[in-house]
Amino acid sequence: MGFLKGNYLAKFIVTSDFIAQSKLLGGRTPQTPRVDS
Repeated sequence: MGFLKGNYLAKFIVTSDFIAQSKLLGGRTPQTPRVDS
């Protein structure tokens, strides 16, 4: 159960981070691949 909970939390963090990046870019490219430069 602990692994499942941690996995869900990780997905939530990644998703919210992706949304935050999209808003930061102004939402011009909704399908922007994750590339940290």
